[in-house]
Amino acid sequence: MAAPPSFAAVVPDLRSGPARKPELAARRGGAGKRRLPHRWSRGSLPPPGYGVTAAPVPARARRRAGGPGRPPPAPVPLMMDEALDYLEKRQKRDPSFTYEVIVVDDGSKDQTTEVAMKYCKKYGSDKVRVLSLVKNRGKGGAVRMGVLSCRGKKILMADADGATKFADIEKVEEGLKHLQPWPNQMAISCGSRAHLEKDSVAKRSYFRTLLMYGFHFLVWFLCVKKIRDTQCGFKLLTREAALRTFSTLHVERWAFDVELLYIAQHLRIPIAEVAVNWTEIEGSKLVPFWSWLQMGKDLLFIRLRYMTGAWQLETRKYKTLQ
Repeated sequence: MAAPPSFAAVVPDLRSGPARKPELAARRGGAGKRRLPHRWSRGSLPPPGYGVTAAPVPARARRRAGGPGRPPPAPVPLMMDEALDYLEKRQKRDPSFTYEVIVVDDGSKDQTTEVAMKYCKKYGSDKVRVLSLVKNRGKGGAVRMGVLSCRGKKILMADADGATKFADIEKVEEGLKHLQPWPNQMAISCGSRAHLEKDSVAKRSYFRTLLMYGFHFLVWFLCVKKIRDTQCGFKLLTREAALRTFSTLHVERWAFDVELLYIAQHLRIPIAEVAVNWTEIEGSKLVPFWSWLQMGKDLLFIRLRYMTGAWQLETRKYKTLQ
């Protein structure tokens, strides 16, 4: 069996929606759907030879661009081309550098599966793998499935909309290096947009600005004290930190980042916050009031459930490919 890659990137679908029990659809050789056994839906990998199909696209962007009577387009190439171009060039410069990209589809209904599978055929299933949830589970659930399927020594979470330039991985890698020595080989480096806050306030409405500051206060008061931007979707984790935190994770919607860092904070995993370039992508925003209300409720639940012992900071056992 080939050695595991030194680097793995998880690209989640950005659909929002109610958390549901996941089902997986798999294809062998690109033809014929096969239902995976239930044990794989708990985070372990299918055996060698399976390629799990899917691709990420923000749902609102799909609906606007598709139009009536037409299937929505698949904007996967924008992010994937940038990521794979960077990774391939880096591998040519440093042959010891290996990677895999895992694309996670959270129940989308467009044609992006076929688009994503083209990358598997072009680059090989050792470099690009695609994981599909038949029903929408939420961003946190999708990311968790991808992370627990990774084989890399370092694992990057990156949103599919390409809001953060993929080359900024070098910045979060540098953040990890500054945390050395890592206790028990665990460390997390978070991309951050906090340095852009003044500009974003000037462009936002008063209502959205009020919601933003309210959410930041709740995060600080209830859960995470030292990280200014918990919601940036660009995070790099050592393999040990990823397995320890994601195997404990409960929240499957947008507030999962907060629980992830809350867990890391209580396990005394060192965390760095690193400024990254970020561009607001049309169609990838949350609906302001109701989404922020849901996230606020999730924050309260995170604090209360851990305080009361309803949730325990214990690592669940998952089978992962070594």
